[in-house]
Amino acid sequence: MKTAKTILSILLAAVIICTGIPFAFANDIVEIGGQCGEKAFWKLDDQGKLTVYGEGEMKLYSYYDFEDGLYKRYIDGYEGWEAIIDKIKTVEIKDGITKLGNLLFYGCTSLTFVVIANTVTAIGDDVFRSCQALTSVTLGSSLASIGSYTFRGCTNLTSIEFPNSLKSIGSLAFYSCCGLTNVTIPNSVTEIGINAFGSCENLTSVMLPNNITSIAPSLFSYCYSLRNITIPSSVTSINGFAFNGCRSLTSITIPDSVTTIGNGAF
Repeated sequence: MKTAKTILSILLAAVIICTGIPFAFANDIVEIGGQCGEKAFWKLDDQGKLTVYGEGEMKLYSYYDFEDGLYKRYIDGYEGWEAIIDKIKTVEIKDGITKLGNLLFYGCTSLTFVVIANTVTAIGDDVFRSCQALTSVTLGSSLASIGSYTFRGCTNLTSIEFPNSLKSIGSLAFYSCCGLTNVTIPNSVTEIGINAFGSCENLTSVMLPNNITSIAPSLFSYCYSLRNITIPSSVTSINGFAFNGCRSLTSITIPDSVTTIGNGAF
């Protein structure tokens, strides 16, 4: 009988490891794992920590669509953690991973903090969108691009420190991140997308990089608490609705380099 139980335990463990399906026991889960890229792998422990390791790009989803009143992600080759996404509380991306593909942690409502390795150069679209419990993110020192909608709706994210390697921030990347109060964007950044910091209602101050040439449409629209802003001398145009709804804005410095100001910019 003892031998039979041992064999059964080994078989169950093999199923868990190979399929990435959690095995519930007394309302807990044992450490499980799976694949999330050609050479990327993940494991989740019983404390809710998800660790990603291996090499190259993490990729689980190709796109999402709205069906039957719900957003549905379409899996692209690997099942990942879709069935247990509510169990993920923290995420650590290990060295060797180079890119975070789209939609990876979209709607991960229990996620509180994330550490991203120095080898990661790009974060895709919607990766941490609507992670409303997220309070802290550590970005790696090699990060060059942040995609669109990446942190949209992370309402409890209180601060973000960008590395000097960063070159671009996508549209709506930090839209409605109501916990942000101060943002410093390094001079390495040359492109900031439409509405990237829109509706950050508690944002009071922003330091813009001196290498951007335009202020994108609606970039800081409805940032109700923004008090003052200095436009860098590299900027030649301020697009429409860039500061629309910034009702606390009392001081703005516009350099002579600016030749175009769009409709409703202020």
